[in-house]
Amino acid sequence: MSTLFLIFLILAIGALIGIYIVNKKKQGPASNDAAATHTAQPSVENLQKGGVFRVNGFGERLDDMDFLVLDRHEYREGNYKWFELECETGNEKIWINVERDDDLEITVSTSKMRLAELGISKEDLQRFDNDEDGSFSYEGKKFYYEDSGSAQFFRAGDMSNAQDFYYWEFESEEDPRFIGVERWSDGSFEVHVSEAIRESRITVYSNSGGE
Repeated sequence: MSTLFLIFLILAIGALIGIYIVNKKKQGPASNDAAATHTAQPSVENLQKGGVFRVNGFGERLDDMDFLVLDRHEYREGNYKWFELECETGNEKIWINVERDDDLEITVSTSKMRLAELGISKEDLQRFDNDEDGSFSYEGKKFYYEDSGSAQFFRAGDMSNAQDFYYWEFESEEDPRFIGVERWSDGSFEVHVSEAIRESRITVYSNSGGE
């Protein structure tokens, strides 16, 4: 084997090694990010579309029920943010709101309705806003004005497509549930009845459909 051939061989091998190292550096961060996402600890805060979890002692019969995450929606109010998991089990649908203040706060909405079904009017809501006070009865229990304000909704986490809405929140001393009313930019109203649950009642099997 000639000396010239050996020189060409060594140069060729060196060039291939150099190309491999450059490509490895380019792919490294993305690969690491993907691996980190895939191996994230199963938890309520890490749940994404396709995730599967169980709620222990759910509903009136306190059954243990498994849910599939259909989508994850984001909310913003100034610098404060939270998210909603749209979920289903069989023919039943629920919405789970997750927000972290000092602690992790989780509320589950099992029903959504129209404003007329709640038994109050747009004028009532305006009065609650003006007075920052007020109450109404729902299913024989009295609910009191707690808070109201403007926020933004980002369907499926699409941060380029904000939907503005105004909300009212009501609590009761007789009922563990909360009632929320939302007025959307098209003038429509949506009402949801929710209750708080402890994180310990939720078992996450997988964060997303890719796991």
